[in-house]
Amino acid sequence: MKKILLVTTCFMFLLLGFPTVFADETGDVDVKYINGEQPELISVDITWGAMEFDYHDQNKVWDTTNHVYVADNTSTPTWSVHNNSNSIVLKNHSSKAVNATFTFTPDNGYSTVSGEFKQGSSVLSGALNLEKPTENVTTVKDYNVTFMPSGTVKSTHDSTSYSKVGSLTITIE
Repeated sequence: MKKILLVTTCFMFLLLGFPTVFADETGDVDVKYINGEQPELISVDITWGAMEFDYHDQNKVWDTTNHVYVADNTSTPTWSVHNNSNSIVLKNHSSKAVNATFTFTPDNGYSTVSGEFKQGSSVLSGALNLEKPTENVTTVKDYNVTFMPSGTVKSTHDSTSYSKVGSLTITIE
């Protein structure tokens, strides 16, 4: 009986053809129209000077009696810039105005060294605002900042070459 039913079913499929199944599935396409809006882009060129400085521990004076240089205890240590290397130049190529914040962090063993940043003759006490560049202009404004260390350096510091006493950080926001 099973064989007859199976043969009959197979014969019906051959005569009638296999049933065709149709499936239709759709999905929505969603769009948000952005009317000329572009994401903000932050791009600032920073050019660093070598940041090399000479530290002069107390000036020395010539002792005309003993014919040697001796420490002048009335003077204080001074710093000078080696080859105009204390400049930092920033150029804002961003799609908006940004702020630049400058910090100096002394290395271990140099906690007595600090410093200040200036734009022209003005000491920067907060963030420097870098204006949004003018559209369709190929040159951008230079923001010139200088750094000058202060404080004291141990007499055991390397006196034959320039060596690190700290790090400068510029944060762009």
